[in-house]
Amino acid sequence: IGGLLRYGIPDFKMEKSVIDRRLNVMKAEGIVFKTSTTIGKDITADQLRKEFDSVVICIGSTRGRDLNAP
Repeated sequence: IGGLLRYGIPDFKMEKSVIDRRLNVMKAEGIVFKTSTTIGKDITADQLRKEFDSVVICIGSTRGRDLNAP
C-alpha cells in the first residue's frame, strides 16, 4: 500500500515511516485495504457494496486527479 509514494520517492525525500503512520491512522479509522484482489474473480462488486458503506477502487496512476466524492 502506498504505490508511487512508497516505491517512487526515495527515503531521503520522504521517509517510509510517514506513509506507514498515515496508513495506521486510516486503519484505526476503520478503512479496510484489500490488496492483490481482482474484482469479479476474488470478490464481486455486489459483495463489496453489501460489506462496506463506501468503496474506493484505487489501481494506481502516474497522474493525479480530484475524486468527486464526499
